[in-house]
Amino acid sequence: MKNIKEFMIKSLLIIITIIVMISQVGMVSVIADVKESTDTIQITSAKEQYEVNEKFDIEVKGTQDDLENFKLNYPKNFELLNEKNKNVNHTVYTFKALNDGIYKVDGNLNEKSIKGIAVKIKANEVVSNKTSTSEIVPAEKTYLDTAISSGNTKKSNLEYSIDLNAQKDVNFSSGENYLGFPYKVTVNSTANTATALTGVSLTFTLPSGYELSGDSGIVTGPNAIVKEYSINADGTIQIVLNEIKKTIAEFTIAIVPITSSKSETNVHDRYDGEILHGSIIGSETLSGKIPQSEKNTTLHGSTDYAVNKTAATPPASNNRFVTYTFNVNRIGSEKEITLQNLQLEDNIPAGAVIRSSNNAGGKWTITGNEITGWKAIWDRDKRFYGAGASLSSQDGELPSLLVEYPKDDFPDDTNPPKNTVTLSAHDNNSDGAVIEGEPDEAQGPLLTSGEDDSGGLSKEILTNKWLSSSIYSNYEVNGSYIGMANSDKSFESMTLEDNMDRFDNDTFWSHFLISNMNIQVSDAVVKADTNLTVSYKTNKNGWKKAYSEKSKSVLRIGYHIKGSLNYAQVDKTDSQIDLEPNEILTGWKVSVNSPKNKVENVQAKVSVSGVSSLANIYDRTIEPKSLTIQNTANQIVTFKDGSKSEEKTDKATVPLMPNLNLNTTVSTPSALTVGKENEFTVYANNITLDEDVEGVIMRVVLPAGVTLDTDKGVSAVDKQLEAPYDLAVPQPGKDIDISTEVLVENDEYKASRQVVVFRFKKPLVSLQTANSATDRNIANRGFKYNIPVNVSQVAYEAFIDNGRQAPVESWITSDSEKYKEYSVSAYGSRNHKDIHDFDKARDSIVWDDKFTQVIGDGNLVLAKSVEGKKILVFLIKQLLKMAKKQRGS
Repeated sequence: MKNIKEFMIKSLLIIITIIVMISQVGMVSVIADVKESTDTIQITSAKEQYEVNEKFDIEVKGTQDDLENFKLNYPKNFELLNEKNKNVNHTVYTFKALNDGIYKVDGNLNEKSIKGIAVKIKANEVVSNKTSTSEIVPAEKTYLDTAISSGNTKKSNLEYSIDLNAQKDVNFSSGENYLGFPYKVTVNSTANTATALTGVSLTFTLPSGYELSGDSGIVTGPNAIVKEYSINADGTIQIVLNEIKKTIAEFTIAIVPITSSKSETNVHDRYDGEILHGSIIGSETLSGKIPQSEKNTTLHGSTDYAVNKTAATPPASNNRFVTYTFNVNRIGSEKEITLQNLQLEDNIPAGAVIRSSNNAGGKWTITGNEITGWKAIWDRDKRFYGAGASLSSQDGELPSLLVEYPKDDFPDDTNPPKNTVTLSAHDNNSDGAVIEGEPDEAQGPLLTSGEDDSGGLSKEILTNKWLSSSIYSNYEVNGSYIGMANSDKSFESMTLEDNMDRFDNDTFWSHFLISNMNIQVSDAVVKADTNLTVSYKTNKNGWKKAYSEKSKSVLRIGYHIKGSLNYAQVDKTDSQIDLEPNEILTGWKVSVNSPKNKVENVQAKVSVSGVSSLANIYDRTIEPKSLTIQNTANQIVTFKDGSKSEEKTDKATVPLMPNLNLNTTVSTPSALTVGKENEFTVYANNITLDEDVEGVIMRVVLPAGVTLDTDKGVSAVDKQLEAPYDLAVPQPGKDIDISTEVLVENDEYKASRQVVVFRFKKPLVSLQTANSATDRNIANRGFKYNIPVNVSQVAYEAFIDNGRQAPVESWITSDSEKYKEYSVSAYGSRNHKDIHDFDKARDSIVWDDKFTQVIGDGNLVLAKSVEGKKILVFLIKQLLKMAKKQRGS
């Protein structure tokens, strides 16, 4: 009895030890994940091997309901000769193969894929008589057309198996940094130091829409597990292994989403809940077996979108003509997937009249009448990307409806009814439900009566303050003319003007550099065969015409110094005015002319965007603190009898706040390799308009386990900045002090990290000037530096411990007392709370972040897991020996 008790205690201790070891080597989750399939379909072949042009059968067995919903997937090299239903539970497909190789046959059953079998095709060979089966596994509904070319049908010298593993779940990213993930490939064999495993080649099939993560996606070399690899025309990866002298060998395949629009499938074809299916198939073993494995990963994304609706009426009108404009934006997280078939639906009440519509990037379908009311549906058959860009940014203009509310049904001193617009769309899942966006409503102002011809003007600055050097400073001028039906006046033209030389506008114009004008006119103006003229003047020249042709609903004009780059492409302008060096705008005019037809409703909106500046853009003197600037626009209406309306004016005022527009971006390799040479690239730039900035500090936070290679050191990529700039790049050492700091671990990131610090000794020169050529994209580039790094085993462990993400960040600010009253702000997502307290004077500065993966060479990364399994095997053997001994006693 005592012996039995002692044995039980020892056994219990060993079992506890085994459980601990299992948890340490990561096997608990594997055991927990194993689920027996309750539904089964069997795919079988009479043999594993056939000859080219030999007829053979693939048999599929299952329930009647399953077979009715089943689709067989087979490679293009297989010619289907016949499909026969033996009974309701059994279907036979007869094929012949056109080429030799090893091919995979699988299938789809509703939302699941059927695990495939491998069929080997040879010429003039005797074939084996083994049967293959498969069972249902959760899988992607994609077509697997995997083949190992005839050059890789060489047998291995030993028996081996392969196991493919990856994350269960990955998040979609709609930002600049599309996230990938790694696969772990394990090769199990009887190899040892005396007898190496040789002759192994593998074919890896990636999930649809993914590709290998650049040159670092698979580690190769004489000391790695993988000798070499190549990418086939169909995107599969052919992998040749070195000889292996250990029982368990592991390596990693890092993949990323395809971003190229030229690819048949890319990142914009993904959807929430999509099963990303990867599979790997090996060359023939010594006994003729064909090792294979596959793994499913679920992709998670958001579909949080909202429609925005605004109601606008012509200034100084009776408000009975309301223009409803519609925009679409994502809500929040940078996980928004791409939408398809975007649709807006708006209902206009009975009594109202839809006078016109603007299709923009889609098409309106309008049904109904004044008696029943109207249903207006706008469809857009293009993709809508979730990368933060609104509908207006992606299409360049917005859909709108012009609605009239007649006095008979909508009395004076009442508001028109609220109108609600709804948003619906689909993702790329053909079986997915309709995605409902967040709706919006809008309501026009109080309705009044108008008895005389009426012209109106409004000037608006759309934000309550401007930050100096913000590239999104803008204002709007709205002009209108509403003619009465019984009027004796006949409209000739309407001119809107903004001029530095009038209404004390000189201060405003000295601190605002115009970059673009977006002119929109009402649909009635376009249909009335009118002309549109846009004029401008500069500090070097009088009035010149920028445009004078037939009116169009939207006209975009850019004004930049000759030699400037990328403005037309990014801002999507229709016309580009090249100014000479030192030539700066001082005024603009927009005129709508009706030489023939009588026009009763004229509306024009001029949206002006540019860069606000504390520095005077004409002489570069800098205001020491914030100032308030005011601008006045004016309107004149001319009639065909030669008379003119009284000049109307409207003004807008805005405080201009001191700000430094510093920028940094960081780029990473798609994967870092333990023990290999790796490198980050970081950019720094100053686009504070006409102001060089002192005391600039940039910090780059590296992932845990990644450190600066001090033997090589930070280096500038170029000596001279590329066109259109002619500037020397500040050099580390001479112009920049480089040092390192350490960030301790915190609740957000469970490891300490090294920080590479750049301290610029001289003022960082401005790359945004009013009087010389610039690059629209310079905020994303600038002065470029390489940071060579060493990657340790700690980097991989931190990568696993932090959700399989290795973040890198770059931050930029200035510590000069000269700017203690300044904010440091760029645009949008570039502004971030200073979570590391790098800037003691400010709560928010400018940053950028990216994520990369960490992989190993097969000898380092997974050593802990391999050794743990060996210990586990040893413990189990010891337990069995003890049990045998106990039985003997």
